[in-house]
Amino acid sequence: MKNFEELLLKLENYLNEIEAPILNYLQEGTELFVEDSILEQLPIEVKLLYRWRNGTKLTEDTSLGKLWLFNFGVFLPIEQALTYYKEGINNLTKWDEGMFPLFASGGGEFYLIDCNKSSVNYGMIFHHSIGNIDFDIIITMYDSLNTFVNTIYQCYKEKAYYFSNIGGIEFDVEREKLISSALNPNSEYWKIY
Repeated sequence: MKNFEELLLKLENYLNEIEAPILNYLQEGTELFVEDSILEQLPIEVKLLYRWRNGTKLTEDTSLGKLWLFNFGVFLPIEQALTYYKEGINNLTKWDEGMFPLFASGGGEFYLIDCNKSSVNYGMIFHHSIGNIDFDIIITMYDSLNTFVNTIYQCYKEKAYYFSNIGGIEFDVEREKLISSALNPNSEYWKIY
């Protein structure tokens, strides 16, 4: 998984280069030693992602725009992700046991990775939104965690994501769509939008 680790480093180096305010909120990485059966099922890339950073430091006095790593996406610390996971599988309207939340919008939307090794979508990232009218609650959004991180990197490089003078992330949604659909051809989300 050296390529994935290199991609994370490339993203971090670029965020440092542009002095991205989000770096002030990303926590130090951690090893996943928590004893929970879902953690055993996580793809190796998820473990590497958390070794890189343990999500975003969540504070009540910071606006969501400063906490988003990408368009409406707060990187969940592993403890918070596990809490959301348990809440999600205990509520039948949310998601099944094979889905694990990595990111949240802060407004009820989640970005889940399929951890079910027998699933045809294993390793894909899903957008989960109960209130969305364009799709039925959950839809594939990124082809893999690798393409997800690469998509974020390319969106920063090509100015689809940038930071305002007060430190919040801004989006060029048309540019984001072009980049995301090109890098994630198997995901349904970008075909709708």
